[in-house]
Amino acid sequence: MKFFTNIVKNGKNTRGLSFALVALVTLTACNRGQSQTDMATTVVDNTGAWTLYRGQPRGSKVTIHGDSTFHKWTMDGTMIGGSFKVPAGVVIDSSKDAIAGMTGDKLEATASATIFVRTIHSGHDIMDGLYKEALKESQYPKIEYTLTEMTLKPGHVAGQPFEFDTKGQLSFTGTTNAVSFPVQVNTTNNLMITGSYAFKMTTFGVTPPAPKILGIGGLKVADDVTITFEWALAPAAAPAAR
Repeated sequence: MKFFTNIVKNGKNTRGLSFALVALVTLTACNRGQSQTDMATTVVDNTGAWTLYRGQPRGSKVTIHGDSTFHKWTMDGTMIGGSFKVPAGVVIDSSKDAIAGMTGDKLEATASATIFVRTIHSGHDIMDGLYKEALKESQYPKIEYTLTEMTLKPGHVAGQPFEFDTKGQLSFTGTTNAVSFPVQVNTTNNLMITGSYAFKMTTFGVTPPAPKILGIGGLKVADDVTITFEWALAPAAAPAAR
């Protein structure tokens, strides 16, 4: 944790050909001026038809901010998994005045995001261990979020991110709480959802670390923390033909 930093070819050829063709089609579409949101895949399940986006292995960021009796601290990660779905026909393009296909101010979106506790680091093994212990990583390895409501704020200006108020369920260390916070949705490069949420660790059953450091004495971490995130998503690939 940075709050202690100052202290201590297999496969068939046809598969490769299919991949090359998909890449060629994608490149051609982009050259024609289509955005990634225009090329999003429609999926159908028992709740209807959806446009599906998936979390990407690169481009995301999560930071936990806090304080202590010694100094302020942060921890960082770059992996947010999960998916985001909007009804088929809804096109989110922040360069436009409005969201095409959306009626009223409620976006009937669904989302689930996952962050593995072990992917958030400080650069110091001992401090990372204290963090994992506080979050009971061996028993509860994931931080999970489920979206339940997404309301568009008025006053959007074309070229700026769309702003929403959201409600959802946040779960870690075996505790689930209802949460609400604003987010921004930008489509300048694929789909990026950003936001932050402030809370007390104890509301999720987390005891703030209070280690005794040789030569320093007792150090106490404040209960209040803030998570900020940048969630990078891209249209899900179309299922392969069978």
